[in-house]
Amino acid sequence: MSRHPSDNPVKSREQSIAEQYVRFVMSEAVPRAMTLDEVKMASSKDKTIQKAIEFVRTGQWFKIKNITDLEIDIEELQALRSISGELVTYGDTILLRDNRSVLPSELRVRAVNIAHEGHQGITKTKAFLRSKIWFPELDDTIKDCSACQFVTQTKIIECLNCQKSHGQI
Repeated sequence: MSRHPSDNPVKSREQSIAEQYVRFVMSEAVPRAMTLDEVKMASSKDKTIQKAIEFVRTGQWFKIKNITDLEIDIEELQALRSISGELVTYGDTILLRDNRSVLPSELRVRAVNIAHEGHQGITKTKAFLRSKIWFPELDDTIKDCSACQFVTQTKIIECLNCQKSHGQI
């Protein structure tokens, strides 16, 4: 697996079989992730993301109050407006917050599911996702995984005065 299969014609049958085997192992061993083309396509269909891209380019965030299209999520636009100084566009369809992709709603559940595959706990899952993507209410979406909640250890603080639990660390 340490070598990348070449696309050059192979000279012998053994080399051909070896190349096919390496391609198969690589295709099955690598977790299925999103491609840039998938994000572009989903973003181009997401009216909220497209409107945010327009506002990033024009700086006319004040026009949010004039939107009447029911397919545009006004609350999400407000959340994006609050971080507008951190937003940039890539091409005509990708919205970025610093170096992270702002995922369109169509891909959010899939991204969280990919991150949940290891069930490393809420904190590690959030850190992983935050390093790659962003969308409003990302943290709330992650909290819903019962496997991650099970892995995450909570420690209850007991009050020395009254011997009651008052919170968690």
